[in-house]
Amino acid sequence: MDCGLVSYSYSVIASFFL
Repeated sequence: MDCGLVSYSYSVIASFFL
């Protein structure tokens, strides 16, 4: 997996929950 893409996706998902 691409670490950068995973961290970016996680940030986007986290922003929805926040």
